[in-house]
Amino acid sequence: MDYLKKKVAFIELHSCGKNIQYVPMMLEMGIDMWTPQLFINEPDYLHSAYGKVMTFDD
Repeated sequence: MDYLKKKVAFIELHSCGKNIQYVPMMLEMGIDMWTPQLFINEPDYLHSAYGKVMTFDD
């Protein structure tokens, strides 16, 4: 991921399933934006807990 961050300014991850528990690891890896499966990943919580450090898309 370090190589990609040096070459690309913004990294987006699309991941279906209930992956909310992995957000801290996504941030550590350098993911800038996550497109989660909305209805099972608590979008209000994601925005309030991580909205300042990660972008979310639907």
